[in-house]
Amino acid sequence: MEKVTYLIFGFHCHQPVGNEDYLEKVFKKSYDPLIDTLREHPRIKAFFHYSGPVWDYIFAVRRDYLDKLYHLYERGQIEIATGGYYEPIMPIIPPIDRLGQIHLMTERVGKHFPFTKRGMWIAERVWEPQLAYYLAKAGVDFIILDDEHLKSAGVVSAKLHYPYVVEDLGAKVIVFGSSMDSRYLIPYAPVEKIKWFLESCASDDGAVITNADDGEKFGEWPGTYHHCYEEKHLEHIFNMIENSSVIIPISFSEYLERFGVRDKVVIPANSYQEMGEWASFAPLVDVIHNLNKKADVQEKIFIHGTSWRNFLKKYRESDALHKKMLEVSSLVNSMQGQRKEEALVELYQGQCNCPYWHGLFGGLYYSHLRGANYHHLIKAEVFAEEEIGGNWGVEIRDFFADFTRVAIINSKNFKLYIDLDAGGIIFELDEKKHSKQNIVVTKKRQYEAYHSKIKGQKSEEIKEAKTIHEIFVEKQNNLKDYLFFDEDIKMRGIGLVRFAPAGTSSKQIYEVNYQELGNFLQASYSVLKTGEASLEIAATGRLSEKPVELIKSFLVKEEEIILTYKVKNRSSMPIRDVLFIPEVNLSSFLSPKSPGEFKGASLKVNVIAEGNQTMWYYQIQTVSGSESGIELTPQSQVILPVWEINLSEGEEKEFILRLNITKE
Repeated sequence: MEKVTYLIFGFHCHQPVGNEDYLEKVFKKSYDPLIDTLREHPRIKAFFHYSGPVWDYIFAVRRDYLDKLYHLYERGQIEIATGGYYEPIMPIIPPIDRLGQIHLMTERVGKHFPFTKRGMWIAERVWEPQLAYYLAKAGVDFIILDDEHLKSAGVVSAKLHYPYVVEDLGAKVIVFGSSMDSRYLIPYAPVEKIKWFLESCASDDGAVITNADDGEKFGEWPGTYHHCYEEKHLEHIFNMIENSSVIIPISFSEYLERFGVRDKVVIPANSYQEMGEWASFAPLVDVIHNLNKKADVQEKIFIHGTSWRNFLKKYRESDALHKKMLEVSSLVNSMQGQRKEEALVELYQGQCNCPYWHGLFGGLYYSHLRGANYHHLIKAEVFAEEEIGGNWGVEIRDFFADFTRVAIINSKNFKLYIDLDAGGIIFELDEKKHSKQNIVVTKKRQYEAYHSKIKGQKSEEIKEAKTIHEIFVEKQNNLKDYLFFDEDIKMRGIGLVRFAPAGTSSKQIYEVNYQELGNFLQASYSVLKTGEASLEIAATGRLSEKPVELIKSFLVKEEEIILTYKVKNRSSMPIRDVLFIPEVNLSSFLSPKSPGEFKGASLKVNVIAEGNQTMWYYQIQTVSGSESGIELTPQSQVILPVWEINLSEGEEKEFILRLNITKE
């Protein structure tokens, strides 16, 4: 048998839930020209995965694109993937939802493209060994991971270009490893270099190169539209492949029918190399990256960074969204009525992976993506409450599964989540009647490894096509001027209390460059009493080195949340010239209209501080990265009522803050 290289292209086309306005742009720059180029090269075989938001758009708006896909499918040029419909990270959602997400994709897509063998795209290639059982149970035949996964299973370089089988509890699936070398070459490198690499992998026993990567890489990523289509580089690559006597395009199903699998392997929990770096804590990211750059092929096997799950520790906002999702999943899956299927679709949208993590893409830092997931989770929860009844009242539980306490106040119109061991703040406030929105979708400012590279000057426009892993672009000037970090708090929210010296400015608070006179920012609160829709909590601490007690009361009404604060001087000395500043963070989708008034998503929110003469306002923006560069990203609208307090020995003062939340 002559030595040949079998080649399979895989294109993963995904846009997050909440990014629907961006879809047509991606089609025009990437998905349309990619399909049109493939139509002109019938010998090129490809495997296409579209996530649920893209399929929803195709079915509703782009029937012409569906027709093009079907034409390629009918002539045997493409295979269509199954997967989790709304692109969840499979290991972190409940098993019942793993099966449900795959079933939804197979059902909706299978109507148009009957599956011969069911191949599945694994979101972000986040793998854990127990998945084999659930994927096999869902009818999946093969999956695509990275060759990095095979290396971590002990597969040596000479044997990477073959499929293997993994199993759990006797259930098995086949694994193809996408070639990292190939992914970094295509479509960027000169055609001759790509040809040399592909032909150098030739064998006489069925070596196959799987080149599976983001479809947006072919037109939507910086510089790639001009490179792939205007300069016709993708067409030149396809021409080279079709004219080669060594490179043989093939589909996954054809390959498996002809060659089968190589062997069984045990793949540990892993993802692609870069993901392990991004999931690591900021001080370690550059260390791991530099070790990978210096390591040889064998050494790299042992340099993975950390597990994807570390994002839930690295970002408390991600953990909060995740625990909300688990809570809603339990409710929805207990439904028996006619609206269960509708509720499940909402739940699945709330499991879309993008706002749960952050790496090269904006992800978690895009508040509209986090807000979209919350929106769908709240809608699903409302469906469940309408059928099985709401758990009205106050509940104290270990929401984060870390032995800390969260108080949950649930009423028909609102649901509040209050972190009793991190400053007694409301970190989630669901408006359930009108908008079905969490109006406290916020993100604290925290240090990221790429911040050290920022020079503070806008970069020139990118014209040359490079892998986005090689690009560092500052999208605007003076980004350094926004590098402030909220190291004194766990999360932003409503009810955080700051005590500052008289004369402190809002600029100092914004820059976290003031003297904090109290120690309540991360204080633990005890529960004094609960009511049907009310909670009173207290913490003891120090203010200007004197013992004080801070009591917070939360009262949930029909269209209003009332926060009452009591500050009691427990010392024998007076406390003078102190600013009492209870912070209110609102989601950035709420725009300021007048002092204390915000509107958005059909809601109007009025922040009223009784007896207050001073109210500061600013917007929190993070300096965060995306595939197009480093940019300012809106996170929250911040309202800071300011009272100056003077307390005599044993004196107590009360402050009342009202949030009127009504339909606009």
